[in-house]
Amino acid sequence: MPLLAALDLHKAFGASAVLDAAELHVARGEKIGLVGKNGCGKSTLLRILAGADTLDRGELRLRQLATMAWLPQEPDVGAAKTLLDVALAGAALCREELEPYERQLRAEQALKGLGLQEPLLPVARASGGTLRRAALAAVLLQNADLLLLDEPTNHLDADTTAWLQAELVRQPGALVMVTHDRYFLNQVVDRIVELRDGKLRGYAGTFQDYLEARMAET
Repeated sequence: MPLLAALDLHKAFGASAVLDAAELHVARGEKIGLVGKNGCGKSTLLRILAGADTLDRGELRLRQLATMAWLPQEPDVGAAKTLLDVALAGAALCREELEPYERQLRAEQALKGLGLQEPLLPVARASGGTLRRAALAAVLLQNADLLLLDEPTNHLDADTTAWLQAELVRQPGALVMVTHDRYFLNQVVDRIVELRDGKLRGYAGTFQDYLEARMAET
């Protein structure tokens, strides 16, 4: 059984069908890059997989006891007062048994890796990009079986992007990610799934492999 099976997915906005009998299977540990034209529905699909949006018709099957963590484009940090609070909220969802000091250390390291040097910065004083990086740290700290990431490299510089790349490769969980960073895709994913005309089509390998396969189809 796959980690996640998305079957016969249908979603339309008015007369425009975003998903039309689309199917997606995610294996344990698989790293998938979700690509497609702007406005084709990639973020909508991630929201549906995360349970944050509804289907017109279809079925989602997540393996029993599997965990999922999601980074939307505009994350909600809830009642957190500081960046550290944001990260700790994610660390608290990790199934590993950690002492409080270990949890805080990991949270501080994740924030630092993403370029956030002031863990006690109040949320109220943080920019949108800063809050998004803190939310990304929280997602990574969950060590979930499946990560759903929508444009995770937004607001990251070269150093923090490199740190994130290494972190995603290191994590054993599966990944479905939307990003416009082609180099990042090449370094992280082992399969590309293209959303085109409401259907999902899979291509084994890197983004470069996908480009070559698509050229051969034309």
